[in-house]
Amino acid sequence: MDLEGTTSATSFVYEKLFPYSRERFALWVARTDDPKVTQIREQIGTLIGQSDPSDADILEALHGWLDRDEKVTPLKTLQGLIW
Repeated sequence: MDLEGTTSATSFVYEKLFPYSRERFALWVARTDDPKVTQIREQIGTLIGQSDPSDADILEALHGWLDRDEKVTPLKTLQGLIW
């Protein structure tokens, strides 16, 4: 799903939705009993070159991608779940 300019102003995405997801990444990353989150964790591990990344490694990757506004599938998937 691409929200920018479709259902809301781009500024809403950057000023409201991105911070909202950032504040909740840690809670979602810790949900290891959720198969969707497990898949996202695995995808992130592959992208950062780690077979068993820690929560800190995953959060570092997510925050970096978000800061650089990268369109990385596991980031966007997690944001979609959070939103």
